[in-house]
Amino acid sequence: MEAVTMQAEPGPNGSSWNGAPAVDRVRSGIPEIVRAYTLDGFALVKNVFKLDEVMEMRRRCARVFEKTGGKIGDAASYPEIRDALLDERILTILRAVLGDELVYFGDSTIYANSRFDRHIHNDARGDTDDPSRSDYGILRMGIYLQDHAFHSNGLKVRPGSHRRVFWTARNALRLVGVGGERLSPRAFRPSWFHNVPSEPGDLVFWNLRTHHAGHAVRLRMFDRLALPPGVEHLVPARLARPMPRDRYAIFCSWGRSSPELERYIKELGYHPDYRGMWQRSTFGAGDVRDAFERRNVQVRDDVLRLVELGA
Repeated sequence: MEAVTMQAEPGPNGSSWNGAPAVDRVRSGIPEIVRAYTLDGFALVKNVFKLDEVMEMRRRCARVFEKTGGKIGDAASYPEIRDALLDERILTILRAVLGDELVYFGDSTIYANSRFDRHIHNDARGDTDDPSRSDYGILRMGIYLQDHAFHSNGLKVRPGSHRRVFWTARNALRLVGVGGERLSPRAFRPSWFHNVPSEPGDLVFWNLRTHHAGHAVRLRMFDRLALPPGVEHLVPARLARPMPRDRYAIFCSWGRSSPELERYIKELGYHPDYRGMWQRSTFGAGDVRDAFERRNVQVRDDVLRLVELGA
C-alpha cells in the first residue's frame, strides 16, 4: 500500500497545467502506479498537482457551487472543472491503467462540504461476475483538495477488496450459482481497512469493485489504525484528528468499452436518484464532446437519453 511519489518539479511559471515536465514525472511512475492499482484495487499518486493548482481548483469548485446553488450536473458540464478532468497528467495515468481507448460517460461530480455518509460499499453497479476471477474496467478518480493525511474526513478503502465480495445472504447463495455467476470461496477472503493519507496535490483512484467509504476518522494517538466505518461515529472528538475547515473534492469515473460498462451506464440512466443530475448535465453538447475528443477520449451520453425513456 505504498504511495507512488512524484518528485515536485515546478515549471517556468510555477503554475501552468499540462506542462511537459509534470507529465514526464507522471510517466516515470507508471509501473508503480499500475502495480499498486492491480494489487490493492486503488492507488495514491503523490504530488501530481502543485499547491497553487490545488488552490485554483478549490476556487473553481466554490464558484460552480455558488453559481448553481449546489444543484449541479456532471463535472464536465462546467468548463472550469472540465479542464482539470482533461489534464494530461490524469489522462496519462488513466491510459496506463485502463488502456488507450478511454470512455467518459458522465459519472462525475463536485463535492463541497458534503454530508457525512460513512457506510462501506462498492460502486460496481449491475456486477454479477466473480471478482476473484475477472477484471473490472471502470475506476473512480478522486481529487481531494485539502489534507487528509493529518486530518480526518478522507477516503477509507479495503486493500485488495476489488477481488472480494461482501458477506451477504445473496452472495452466499452465489457459492452454489444462484443469483449470478458462481462465486469461488476466494471471493470471501476478509480484508481490513486503510485510511488513504492523501494530501493537497495528490490523486487517488480506485476500482469500482473496491470496498470503500468516505469521511474517514483518523485517531490522534493511533494514526495508522483504521476503524470500521460503523463504529467511527462512536469515537469522541478529543481522540480524533480534526476535520479540514472546508472539504472540496472532484470525482470522476472512467471506463473502457466492455460489458460491465454497458451494464453500468444502464443502471445510471434508469436510476431515479440521478434524474435531476442528468437533467442539469450538458456533457453531450458539441463543445464538450469536442474538448474530450481532442484528448482522444470517447464520450458516451447514453444516460441523457435513457433518462427520457425511463419512468
